[in-house]
Amino acid sequence: MPAIDRTDVVALIADHAGLAPDRITDETRTLGDLGMDGAAVWNLFGALEERFGTGIGALDGNFGRYFVTKPLSAWNRLWALLGCAVVGGMVAAVFDRGLLVGLAIWAVLLAMVELVLRLLRPRTPPLLPIAVGDVVAAVEAGAWPEPVAH
Repeated sequence: MPAIDRTDVVALIADHAGLAPDRITDETRTLGDLGMDGAAVWNLFGALEERFGTGIGALDGNFGRYFVTKPLSAWNRLWALLGCAVVGGMVAAVFDRGLLVGLAIWAVLLAMVELVLRLLRPRTPPLLPIAVGDVVAAVEAGAWPEPVAH
C-alpha cells in the first residue's frame, strides 16, 4: 500500500467539514472546532474507509466514548408523547373535565417521563475528543485505535 499523504486526508476532512484545508491543523477537533457531530464523523470515516481502507471497527464499537448517543429514538419519543396524550385525555374525560385539564395532565405526564428517562440514563465518562491528527494517525495505521481512558 502506498504511503498516505497527510494533505489528502486533510482535504477529505475539509471537504466533509465545509472548510478550506488551510484552516485545519492537527489539533483541530472534529466536534469542538469543525462542528462535526457523530453522524458527520461517521460519514467522514465511511469516506476514509472507502478511499484509504481505514478500518473503523474500534470507532464503531466505542462510538459512545466520542459522541453523545441519544437514549430514545424519535419513534420512541413519539410513542411516549402519544401515550401521555391518551392518558391525559382519558383522565380528563372520566372526571368530566375540559380540554385544558387534559392538556395539563398530558404536559405533567410528559415531564415525568422525561425526568425518569434522565434519571435512568447511564452515566458516561467524559467524551474523548477526536482531533484531525488522530484521524490522520488512524488512516496511516490503517484502522481506528481502541480508546484509552484519560
